[in-house]
Amino acid sequence: MLRRFAGLLRETGLDAARIGGEEFALIAPKQGETEAAFIAEKLRKQLCNSHFETIDADHVLTASFGVARFQPDSSLQSLIDQADSVLYTSKNKGRDRVTLHTPDAAPQAKPHPALAVV
Repeated sequence: MLRRFAGLLRETGLDAARIGGEEFALIAPKQGETEAAFIAEKLRKQLCNSHFETIDADHVLTASFGVARFQPDSSLQSLIDQADSVLYTSKNKGRDRVTLHTPDAAPQAKPHPALAVV
């Protein structure tokens, strides 16, 4: 399953990394958070529709996502923490969903790179 999901990440053409046992980061430097959330939703649906010979046909795979936007005055670790936080929001709200981090700051005119953690 992890190999299949890694393949789906590669198909996006974006940089991806495994950051935990079943957690991955997908970096979308040219997309804003809305576009990154759209990519995450597409990945979620693709995984849900995947079939594996070793899994019972009635078992449905799910994926939870957290998407955060890089803030120019913050660090990479802050971005990862924000994405991870909303990932756990996705998990706590029933899983199999994409949750977007909404910063308190006013929206920027130009979209900033986004990070999806799954």
